[in-house]
Amino acid sequence: MENFEKESFADKIIEKIEKDKLSPKPKWSFLLKNYTVWFFGILSVLLGAISFSLIIYLFRAGDGLVSGNFGGSFWEIFLAIIPLFWLIFLAIFTFIAYLNIKHTRKAYKYSPLFILVSGIFISIALGSTLFMLGVSQKFDDLLGKNIHPFFYRNFINPQVDFWSDVENGRLAGVISEINVDKSFFIIDIESQKWLVYYADSSIKRSVDVRVGSSIRCFGKKISEDRFEAIEIMPMMPGREFLNRSGVKKNYHQLNP
Repeated sequence: MENFEKESFADKIIEKIEKDKLSPKPKWSFLLKNYTVWFFGILSVLLGAISFSLIIYLFRAGDGLVSGNFGGSFWEIFLAIIPLFWLIFLAIFTFIAYLNIKHTRKAYKYSPLFILVSGIFISIALGSTLFMLGVSQKFDDLLGKNIHPFFYRNFINPQVDFWSDVENGRLAGVISEINVDKSFFIIDIESQKWLVYYADSSIKRSVDVRVGSSIRCFGKKISEDRFEAIEIMPMMPGREFLNRSGVKKNYHQLNP
């Protein structure tokens, strides 16, 4: 009886194959699928690592906003220090990596939590390494040169806008001319030229005061085109963005 049932089941399988004209898939198709899943899984981990390296870079550059007396509300400082855009990116790429790795051939041996935590750990470890190697700074420079000003200022690096609030004593720009009387001209992100007065004591950190340097100043506006700097610091995230040509024109096309 048992043999009869086995033969009957086998006959049904053969009949199904012949009826639907089914044929076994070649081995290469399974390999291709597996390699594709791994490729996108690894790519997602790498993109997550880049996101984390930029989170560290922006956070380290903005940590002085808490201890320094540069004005700004709690939320302005919070949004300038905590790069929400890159945190979301990290979460998205980590989840994509998890989905891809979960569908690999041997992933069933591990729990979903283990796969997810491993992806997060790898992204954090690799992102920290990229930051220490200076990759995050180069990546920010690349984005500052090429991403539309509206998206760069509002999402990728909100610290640019934080330091572009002259009415509240914050001015960022590129030095265009240096005078002999402890003053220099800078061009801000709106392409406006400012005459900045300073004292030697104003340069609190390592700043190369020369033509072409991207800087940020804290002080007070004394007229429509003059600014007195109490503290002068280098502009790290956003330095290449400040050097872009046509920033004002491109920005206002999308943000009238």
